[in-house]
Amino acid sequence: MVAEAGGTRTFKKKKSEHYQVSLVEDSVELRKLSSPEYGQSREVDGALWDASDPSIFVLWNTNQIFVYVYAAVNIHSSKVTLVQSAVVPSELCPHALNRGALSCQSDDVQETTILPTHTWTSKTPQDQKQLQWHRFEQRLNILHLEEALADAVSLKDSICWDMLISKALEHMNVEVAVKACQHSGNVKLLTSLRALENLEEYLLLRGYILALSEDTDAAEASFMKSSRPEVALELRWDLEQWDRAIALARELQSPLEIEMSKKYALVLEKQGDYRQALSYYEQYLKTSTLDTEQRAVAKAGIARTSVRLGDIWKGKHLVTECSDSLLYRECAKMLEGLNLHEDAAELYVLDGQVEKAIGIYLDMKNFPKMHSLLEKIESPKWYAKYARALEAERKLTEAAAAYVKAEDFENAVRLYLGPLRNPTEAFSIIRKARSMEAAKLASRYCKNKGDYENAIEFLVLQKRTEEARELAQQQDKMDMYTEQVADVASEEECSKLGKYYEAMGNYEKATAMFERCGNVKHALKLYQSWGTPEAMEQAINMVRR
Repeated sequence: MVAEAGGTRTFKKKKSEHYQVSLVEDSVELRKLSSPEYGQSREVDGALWDASDPSIFVLWNTNQIFVYVYAAVNIHSSKVTLVQSAVVPSELCPHALNRGALSCQSDDVQETTILPTHTWTSKTPQDQKQLQWHRFEQRLNILHLEEALADAVSLKDSICWDMLISKALEHMNVEVAVKACQHSGNVKLLTSLRALENLEEYLLLRGYILALSEDTDAAEASFMKSSRPEVALELRWDLEQWDRAIALARELQSPLEIEMSKKYALVLEKQGDYRQALSYYEQYLKTSTLDTEQRAVAKAGIARTSVRLGDIWKGKHLVTECSDSLLYRECAKMLEGLNLHEDAAELYVLDGQVEKAIGIYLDMKNFPKMHSLLEKIESPKWYAKYARALEAERKLTEAAAAYVKAEDFENAVRLYLGPLRNPTEAFSIIRKARSMEAAKLASRYCKNKGDYENAIEFLVLQKRTEEARELAQQQDKMDMYTEQVADVASEEECSKLGKYYEAMGNYEKATAMFERCGNVKHALKLYQSWGTPEAMEQAINMVRR
C-alpha cells in the first residue's frame, strides 16, 4: 500500500495487477489500473506519488516507468489516465518523486530523471514559441490548467483556447473555462458558463457541462440524479426532443406534459406523421384544464390531420366549429390537393374567398352553386366567365341572362336574336343599355327582316344618321326617323330635314327643323308662306323665344 496525503492510495493486490483506491467521504472507490504498454503479464515493482502534486503518481517495473494522472473531478466521475511511459535503467530503483523529478538510486549511484510529462522544466529550445507550446501541452495533460491558461495567453492561438476550454470543461473547471472564453472571444459559450459559476451541486454542474458538450443522454442521467430532475425535462424541451420530453414529463408527473403534447403534435404534423399527430392532438383535447384558445388549437390540429388521413366529414365538422380563417384556408388547400374540390369550395366560402369558390365551381361546371355565389358578389368578370361556360353547355337562356349581368350586351343580344329567337328581349336590352355594338347587331337583323323602323332606331343609336336617313327616305319612314333623331341631330342634320320637309310641303315640320338649326329667318319665311292663323301664332311664339 502506497499512500498519498490527500486520501488516495495505490494498492498492489497481486504481482500482475494494480489498483487505485479513493477514500471519498464514507465510500471507497476501487479502480483496477491497466497499462497496455507493459501488458497484463508484466509485474509492477512499485508506486510513488508526486510529493508536490497529489494528482500524479507513477508505477514502474524492471526497466519502465508509467506516469498516471488522477482526476478526482471529471464529467465521467473520477478518472485515472495513463499519460506517458519511459525507459529507466534496470539497476536504478525509484525512491522519491517531486515536481516531476524522479529520484532513483542503486547501491552506489543516485540519479534524478525528469518524467516524460515534465520535460518542459529542463528544456530550453531556441524557439521560445516552441517551448511555450511544449509546456502548454504538458501542463494540459497533467491538468495544471491555471498554468496552461498562462501559456495560452502568451501563445494567442485559437487551437490553444479550444484545447484548454475542452479540457477545463471535461474536468468541470468552470473558472478556467470562463477565463479561456473571455480571452478567445467565445461569447456564446461564455454566456452559458457565466450561469454556472456559482453552481455548487456536482450532478447539476456535470449535467449542464454535458449538455454544453452535446452529450444529451449523459446530461439527462446526471440531472435526473440531481436535486432538480426537472432540468432534464427542460433540456429535452429546449432541444425539441418531444418524445423523450413527454416521457420524462410523465415520469416526473410534470404539468408541462400537456403543453408538450401540443408542441409534439405540431412537430409530428409538420413531419407528415399525421396519425401520430392526431393521437397527440386528441390527448391534448381531453385535458380538462384547457382554456378556449387551447381547445381551438387542439380542434384545429385534429381537423387538419383528419383531413390528411381521409376522414373528411370529421375534419370539415371541426373546421366549421373553429371559425378560424387560417384553418379554413389550410384545409381548403388540402382538400383541393385531394381532388375534393366541392368540399374545398365550401371552406373557401366560409373564409370569405367567394371568387376562389366560384372558380372551383366553374371548373366543376356546377352552375347552380356558382350562380348562387355570383348573386352575392355581382362581379361582371365572373358573370362573363359563367355566361361563356353556360353557352358552351348550350344553356342559352341562362347564358344570355348571365351576359346581361356581365354587362356584355353584345353577346346577350347575339343569343336573343339568334338561337333564342327573342328579338323583343334583345331590343329591350339595347334600349336600356344603349350599347353601340349590340345596336349594330340589331340594325343588321332588322334590315334583313324588313323591320325598317327598328332598323332606323338602332342606326340612330349608333350615330349612323346618314345611313338611317337614307333608309328612311327609301322606305318612306322619314317621320319616324325625324322623331328618333330630333333630340340628338346636329344643326347640319336639322337643316337637311328642314329642306326635306319644305320640299315635301310640310311647313310645320320644316319650320320646326329650321328653328332647331338656328335658321330663324327662313323659318319665319315658311310660316308666312304657310299663312294659317296657327302658323302666325307659332311664328310669334318663335320670335318671343
